[in-house]
Amino acid sequence: MRKVILAMFGLSLFILSSCRHDDPEPTTQQKLLGAWKLQKAVDEYYKPMTVLMETDETLGEPGDSVVFKNDNTVHTYSPIDGEDQTTYQVLNDTTIRIEDELYKIRKLTPSELNLYQELAYPATNEKYVQRIYFVR
Repeated sequence: MRKVILAMFGLSLFILSSCRHDDPEPTTQQKLLGAWKLQKAVDEYYKPMTVLMETDETLGEPGDSVVFKNDNTVHTYSPIDGEDQTTYQVLNDTTIRIEDELYKIRKLTPSELNLYQELAYPATNEKYVQRIYFVR
């Protein structure tokens, strides 16, 4: 009887351990890969740095998109501006460098990507903010 109980216990452990699939969370780099459609871009100008002077919102046109590739290149497509390619680097889970520009990753889900950039110029008391919204 003891052997039967031990055998059933061992079989239960085997079944439970084989059913468990702990897939690792994809990295930020992996989540970025693929095509994203431009939903909109919002540019803001502040002068002084705390006073919003101007806002410009541009809606994405059909065909406006970016494609992040494994080789650290990003390809942009626009029916108006044509195609372009540049480099990108994921610096950490919240920061990406596209060419020479740093962007904060504000949101990254399977269906949404929101980038944020702030450029401050203390000498002239000006600030520029850019928010870019992509969807899949």
